[in-house]
Amino acid sequence: SNGNELLFIKPGSSFYLILEEPAPNPAIELPQPWKPVAISQEQPSQLQANQVVLKGIAYGSLNYGLESYYIPEEQRQQIKAELTKAQQGNPNQSELPSPIVIEIKVNAQGNAVPVSLWAQFGEAEQQEVRRYHF
Repeated sequence: SNGNELLFIKPGSSFYLILEEPAPNPAIELPQPWKPVAISQEQPSQLQANQVVLKGIAYGSLNYGLESYYIPEEQRQQIKAELTKAQQGNPNQSELPSPIVIEIKVNAQGNAVPVSLWAQFGEAEQQEVRRYHF
């Protein structure tokens, strides 16, 4: 769809979401999310250099195979402890969770796997960004 049409996806059907890379922003350390620009029931045959296609399946909700992923227990405990500590150390931020970004790799068929998790801790000059590899 080009944004002006509605696309109805039958439950159990595959679809393809075209994502476009954001413009670089050196002021932001966390990776920026790619912007969805189109959706199709057919796998696109051509993409621009700054685009990627992500395959999904409709099940009443849209699933991309990224809804759950494995993090080793030791690493999971470390990430949880560091996120909790960062929020406890800053009472003003306790209402807002630390920003978290999941980095994925996508193959030519649109299948994706998570490869790392990025988390931002602290505020202003005290900000720190950490990357955890899976």
